[in-house]
Amino acid sequence: MSDDHDAKKSHRGPLARITDAAASALPVNSIVEAVDVDAVADRIDVEGIVDRIDVDGLVERIDMDAVIARIDVDALVDRIDVNALLDRVDPNELLDRVEPNALLARVDPDLLLDRVEPDRLLARVDPDALLDRVDPNRLLDRVDPDALLDRVDANRLLDRVDVNRLLERADVDALVKQVDADALVQRVDVNALVEQVDPNPLLEKVDVDT
Repeated sequence: MSDDHDAKKSHRGPLARITDAAASALPVNSIVEAVDVDAVADRIDVEGIVDRIDVDGLVERIDMDAVIARIDVDALVDRIDVNALLDRVDPNELLDRVEPNALLARVDPDLLLDRVEPDRLLARVDPDALLDRVDPNRLLDRVDPDALLDRVDANRLLDRVDVNRLLERADVDALVKQVDADALVQRVDVNALVEQVDPNPLLEKVDVDT
């Protein structure tokens, strides 16, 4: 076996032998250690790269359901400082780059609900900080509420949300002041919404005394 190996090596050309010798003599580890990673990162124009990305085209190529199925949502929530993340995001710039309806059309809401614990997620979010950064009217103008209602099982969502806890954390007055109620009502198919909601589970979750 070794004789055959030596014979094959002896038939290799001089260029191959020179390459092997150079690779053996090259201190790869030393070269890697000598690289200033921070300096390299500073030279990368991240914003320029992001501007060249076709977000809508990228979303269309991603199988969102397959991605969601592989994510351990609980582990992800535990590792993310949601409030710190929100502080780094420019919501208006984000809204300009994303087509919400195209994104919603690719997501299986039932699969998403099965993997997310809404109360656990809400407990990590500062709703007041979120309200301060988002223009609700601008967001609502880009979403087709009827298409959203068609895809979401409202009763199933209500069953998973602690309504009282949500009301305690939200600054309702600030939310009401930011939302153009007339514009919102005009965009929602009230009849379709009423048909989807079973009021009994919702009433059972509300603590009237508080």
